[in-house]
Amino acid sequence: PAREPARTNAGAFPEGDGLVGIYGSNAPVYKSPEPLPPVGQVFFFRVRGSAAESVVYERPSEGAEHAGVRHRGEVVRVCDFQGAWARLACETEAEVEERWQGWMLCEGPDGALLEEIEDPIDSEREYTRSLFRRIGKVSDHVLARLRERSAARARQYLEVGRVPPGKREHLPESTRCL
Repeated sequence: PAREPARTNAGAFPEGDGLVGIYGSNAPVYKSPEPLPPVGQVFFFRVRGSAAESVVYERPSEGAEHAGVRHRGEVVRVCDFQGAWARLACETEAEVEERWQGWMLCEGPDGALLEEIEDPIDSEREYTRSLFRRIGKVSDHVLARLRERSAARARQYLEVGRVPPGKREHLPESTRCL
């Protein structure tokens, strides 16, 4: 038997009245989506430095407007370098659409502000472990505070879904005093 000719149309529906044949007069407008920009080489770095936060600039200049911050220990993806500046890769499709650019300094007066990561998966695993350790410390501290208080008062807080108030100096790091 004779074979059908190969399909040369890359679209989901044939050109012309393909959608009309399916939907009739209520055919939606079909617009071919624009492809994402090509994916280049990406490097992974961990934010370092003496400050708790590092500033992300819109352009590779310290006089440029701030585009955000990255916290110490956070992993960032870098796609380009320009002198002492590193260009951050877009994290979301919205950033790609608005052509967002974020630049961070690689080195400051105190030394390196970004540390290269050889194995990003292992680094992410290590960071997640440290987060769980901190959550465990907070949970242990809350349980200890509940045990110190009377059972009726502790039950009252738990039923409302709140943590009993405590003194700021006795709380572990990165918790809030309610």
